[in-house]
Order: sequence, then C-alpha cells, then structure tokens
Amino acid sequence: MKARSIVHAEPASTVSELIERYNAWAKTYYVKNGRPTVQCRNILMVCRRIALVFGGLAPSAVTAAMVTRWLDALAEETDLCRSVINKHLTIFKHMAKWGVRYGYAPTEFFAQIQTVQALKKGRSAAYEPAPREAVQWKDFSRALRFVESRQVAGILLTCFYSGCRVGEIVQARVNEIDTSATTWFYSPRSHKTQHHNQARVIAFGPSAQTALAPFLIGRDGESYVFCSTSARREASLRSMARRRTPMNQGSKPGSNRTKDIELESRPFRVDTINLAVRRACKKAGVSQWVVHELRHSAATRFVEAAGIEAAAKALGHASSRTTEAYTHLGRETIASLAERAG
Repeated sequence: MKARSIVHAEPASTVSELIERYNAWAKTYYVKNGRPTVQCRNILMVCRRIALVFGGLAPSAVTAAMVTRWLDALAEETDLCRSVINKHLTIFKHMAKWGVRYGYAPTEFFAQIQTVQALKKGRSAAYEPAPREAVQWKDFSRALRFVESRQVAGILLTCFYSGCRVGEIVQARVNEIDTSATTWFYSPRSHKTQHHNQARVIAFGPSAQTALAPFLIGRDGESYVFCSTSARREASLRSMARRRTPMNQGSKPGSNRTKDIELESRPFRVDTINLAVRRACKKAGVSQWVVHELRHSAATRFVEAAGIEAAAKALGHASSRTTEAYTHLGRETIASLAERAG
C-alpha cells in the first residue's frame, strides 16, 4: 500500500461531491449476505433531499442555522412525521462525521451540524406518527379470512404465535426448521442484530407448528418454507377457476405467464405481505395494521406469561428496555396487578 493513499485524501469541493462518495461507501458498508441493506436506500433518499438544498455549497459553508431551518421546512412543507425528519438529521450528522474521518470534509462542517438539535415532541410543525399497537385477535382473525394466499396466511399465523420478524420467517428453508423435539427451533441465516454478533433462535410452540406443518411435509430441504413462486401458481389456478370467458376465446391459460413463475423457489418480499394485509383489512372492515405489529401482540403475551426478561430472549432483543416498547398490557391485566399488589 502506498503511503500517499494513507495520508492523503482529496477534500470534497461541494456537499454533492461528499454525498456521492458517502453513498458509494454506504453500498459497501451496509451489506448483509452480499446484498445492500435497507439502510442504503434510506441514506440515498435522505441524501437526495440534502443535495437539493446544500448540494452546491462547500461543506465549510454549511452552518447549524441553515440545517435547523431545513428541518423546520421539512416539518412545515412535507408530509414527513417528526421521527422521520429526525432520522434525516441523524444521517446528515453521520455523513459529516464520516467525511471528517476520511478527510473529505473539514472539522468545522461536522462541528456545525453536531450542534443542531432534533425536533422535540409538540414543539415543531411536524406531526406525531401513530404509535405501534398490538393487533387484537378479533381484528387479526377477521382479516385473515380475506387473505387469499395460504402461504401469506401461514406467514401471518407464524409471526402472530412465535413473535418472529417477518423478514426472518420469509427466508426460512425447510431444512432449517428443527422439528426433532417437542418445541421446534429455527436459527435464521440473517437477522437484524447479527452484525452485533448476537445469536438468534426462534422457538415454535404448538400453534406456530400447526401453521408451519403444511409447508414442511414432502418439500425439498432447500426450498423456502413459504414460497412466493408456489403462491403465484396457486393464484393463477384461482384466477382460472373464476374465469367466465370460454376457453376457445380470449387468452389461453399459461399464454401470458412470465418466465420466472416456473422457477422452483423464491422467498416472499415483506412489502408484498403488507400489501396483502392492507387489502384483507379493507375487505374485513377492521382497523389497518401491518405485519410488524403482530410482533407487538406476541411480546404482550410473552410478558404476561413469563415476564419481560424471558420475553426479550424470545423476541431476540438485546435489552429488555426494547421489549418494553413492544409491550401493550390490557386494562384487565393492569387491573389484576392492582388488585393483587396495589
């Protein structure tokens, strides 16, 4: 390695140039299993907004007052909630710190941005996002009736009973589910906290096993438990069954099929599952919920059954403080505690 490559770095002349370098670095740093993570997309989105306002300026020309006014403008002129706007500031600060670390930006650039305060609750024009809530069984079960895909229904039931992240279960392969004991176990190849060297083991009890079992029997070990390719084939068959046009008219079955529908196994995308949930909730006439809120439902049940420390282990949380944010104890539970200990 040449000494010049270590001691010399060409400073970025504009914020746009710094953004370009930061995005290139992020694509190599925020990688999991050989693919960029969602953080890369978040950084790209935020950097585009930063470039619109600060792109033509030199990093040394950006002041704390300018960034503060930019945050206020985002709160007043966009539909972004306060927490999302604050995440914009977090990424901006990280980019500035990264730029100084690698010699692409002057230290005063980071010093200026570091002094900018995040928007406070109730003290800005930004609205507050609706808090995550546990999905009630009555809403969950009613919406589930309107989920056409049995694979999506299986994913939802598994998440509801086990508390796993949807991103963990959609990547599960048949041979990764350990069914040798009364309780089944699964260790995802990839999970949210793996870069912190934390192990993740998901346990499946009787209810979750009932949801999983139909997708494990007679399947190839390397196949995804919940295969989107199979779901598309089944959707095509349902569409054919509802067909009213005579077979000698219109398109023939399979004539407009895309090539990739014949592939053996592909995992579901999380946004596909959330889309199915939105449609099902609308048809069922229940309040909208997203798949991640099923994890809140499981967390609440786990805490009530075994306490917060055990629930944190089951959910894969590094700290029980995280689990507290997922827990939504009902009035009946609180009243029972008050009667026994109050």
